[in-house]
Amino acid sequence: MPRSKSIFAILMILSFFFNEAQAMFWRKEIVIGYTAVTSDQARDINKNNKLYIQQIRSINPLGDGIYMRNKPEGLANREGTWFCAIKARKWKLKKADKVYIPKFYEPETSDDTLPQEQTSRGGSGRIRLWGKDEKVLVEYIKSQQVLSRLKQTLRWPWGQADEPNKALRFSWVEGRKRQLQMVIPMRVVYDDDRLDLWAKCFASEAELREFSAEPIKWETWNIKGHPGSPDSR
Repeated sequence: MPRSKSIFAILMILSFFFNEAQAMFWRKEIVIGYTAVTSDQARDINKNNKLYIQQIRSINPLGDGIYMRNKPEGLANREGTWFCAIKARKWKLKKADKVYIPKFYEPETSDDTLPQEQTSRGGSGRIRLWGKDEKVLVEYIKSQQVLSRLKQTLRWPWGQADEPNKALRFSWVEGRKRQLQMVIPMRVVYDDDRLDLWAKCFASEAELREFSAEPIKWETWNIKGHPGSPDSR
């Protein structure tokens, strides 16, 4: 084979593998967390592997959405509970804004627009975030400058402007020492193109662990802000 044809053949092979690798990158999904649901909710989720807002609580400390842990252990284990793994498109997850929501927030300037309150310690100026309405949480996310000016003016590759109420939220679990939780806001759950979310539920924790048992390293996700003290009162 002439040398020129040999080089061309090699380049064609390399191009094929490059295109395949690029396609795999865009398609790759990763497990991002675990949650517990009722058997009825699990049945609905497993029909088409789509998430629904299933955790309707009297108090949602970080707003309405899907609450999850970074490992299978420690999920609610009441009678009839099913255990779910949740996946997202890796490149979309990387682009998503992420923010810690501490129980209390101390504004750095007096210009902060969030409502302040007296604390049990007799001090003033601390702002409680957990259990507050969506407007308070969104104002806090804005105050942390999670969204750069560039992201506020440009559009995402799939054609939707970014918004602070779509940032993924992280906090300590109250009453669980040093246990983090993540909340996918309702607006993201019902936006099929946002993260390409996928879920599968199992009748037991053991079955879930057979599917995925790896703890998710949320701390490596470039989450903005600080979670505060896990024992904050």
